[in-house]
This record gives sequence, C-alpha cells and structure tokens, in this order.
Amino acid sequence: IFSNASHILPISKTLLDSVKQVVANWSDEATLGDIFLKMAPFFRIYNKYQNNYEHAVEALTQCEKDETFVTFVEAIDAVVKAEVKDKNATVKLESLIIMPIQRIPRIILLLGELQRKTPEGHPDKETLGQASEALDEVMNYLDKDITSEEFRAKFLDMGTKFKGASELIKAHRQLID
Repeated sequence: IFSNASHILPISKTLLDSVKQVVANWSDEATLGDIFLKMAPFFRIYNKYQNNYEHAVEALTQCEKDETFVTFVEAIDAVVKAEVKDKNATVKLESLIIMPIQRIPRIILLLGELQRKTPEGHPDKETLGQASEALDEVMNYLDKDITSEEFRAKFLDMGTKFKGASELIKAHRQLID
C-alpha cells in the first residue's frame, strides 16, 4: 500500500534534521532555502509512490473488506487517540496514503510564503525562490512521469483487446494520445 515509502522516509528525515539544526541555531542571517535547494533533486523518488497511488487505494479498499484488518486499524486509531489525548483524533489510511503526494506542493507553498515574508537583502530571499523553482521542476517531472505511466498502462492494455496488437507492443514504442 505504501509503495516505496521506505525510500522516501530517509529523504524526509534528512530534510527534517537539517531544518531542526538551523532552527536550533537560529540567527538573523540563518537560511533555509539552501536546504530545500540541495534536497530538491531527491524528491524525484516520489514518482514511484505517485504512480502506485491508484493501486494503493484499490489495495486498501480490498483490505477494508477483511474484518481482521479493520480491527487492526481500529486498534491503531485507539492508540493514536490515547497518545495525543484527543478522543476526536483519528488516523485515516486514505489520508496517510495521499500525504506524500501532497508534500511537494505544500513545500512549494511554504517556500513562497517564506520568500514573501523574508526582507529584501536577506541572504535567504533569493535562495528560497531558487528552491521553489527547483521543486516546481520536480513537480513537472512527476506530472510527466505519471502521464507516461498512464500511457504505458493503456498501451499494454491494448495488447489484450485487439487481435494482433501484441505484435505492435515493443519496449521502444510509445502510445501517442
């Protein structure tokens, strides 16, 4: 269900640790943009997770038909409510599955807001913009990749629908929409 989350987690941890270190030693000249700029290329790894999202939702729907699974999820939900001391708190797996996909757009929004609030002449002003642009490029890459993945799936699906179509399906060929 969580695809390559085990590959995404170290990237998130590195980002968090780097931000925490800057915040712990905060000064008027502290910068955050350079951290996001350096980390931006690593966010391309989200492509596999993103391309698996529909399959993850289908798998979750199947799992929710299993009473043992539902009981397990309810037990986790009870632990979360106890940990945060909020009886209204809840963990919805559907929400957790989409979170990694939402992360990059949220970071871009955060960087834009930080840049707007950063005074002119501050060493981070320009770098925040560069980091935002770098993450925009990653988003463009991810958008193209998911479109390519959808076309590959359609292309392979054609092979089962038309007599002789399997002869047309070759690794180097692409479906043009």
